[in-house]
Amino acid sequence: MARRASVKVGGRKARNETPVAYHEAGHAVIALRLGLLRKKGVSIVPNDHSRGRVHSRRGRGEDGSISNSGQAQLLGERHVMLCMAGIEAQRRHAPRSVRSWHFENDRDQAIDWLGTVCEISSDQFAAYWKLLQIRTRDMVQAHWKRIEAVAARLLVSKTLTGEQIREVIQESYGSPRLMNPSLAEHGQLATRPHP
Repeated sequence: MARRASVKVGGRKARNETPVAYHEAGHAVIALRLGLLRKKGVSIVPNDHSRGRVHSRRGRGEDGSISNSGQAQLLGERHVMLCMAGIEAQRRHAPRSVRSWHFENDRDQAIDWLGTVCEISSDQFAAYWKLLQIRTRDMVQAHWKRIEAVAARLLVSKTLTGEQIREVIQESYGSPRLMNPSLAEHGQLATRPHP
């Protein structure tokens, strides 16, 4: 299922697609980093719903549910960070380009993910949200050169498959195997390398 994230169309016509490319590149690089990127990859070709989109793994059961386990919580955290990565990358690239409606769909999905993995009070939710926002911001900063490289290629190609995203990163920065989460970097359990 495609994650219809990103800069919402909402009847507004963009003057510049560069912020959209950075927004979507943020989603794509972090999706790759967290093991959530699908083969279809990323696009900045507008449709009726968005100015761009990233295709990511959902990680839910056939009925749309996920289990209530520690592993499910980590998966939920990764999806929340994926949702947050686009606006963080756009904000880092061009802070004045950010509008509140750019994050509406991503925010709704992130809230949905947190709600499915834990039942917490509003105070805990706010603190958890802030923690994941800080982790996402740090991850975007750590992978900024990769995000810039993917955004530059997106501005030329408009659509990149998951494999093309890996190639852009490998051409610029070496093996994409380095993109996997590590316990030392962000306090998350390590995952197996991408083939």
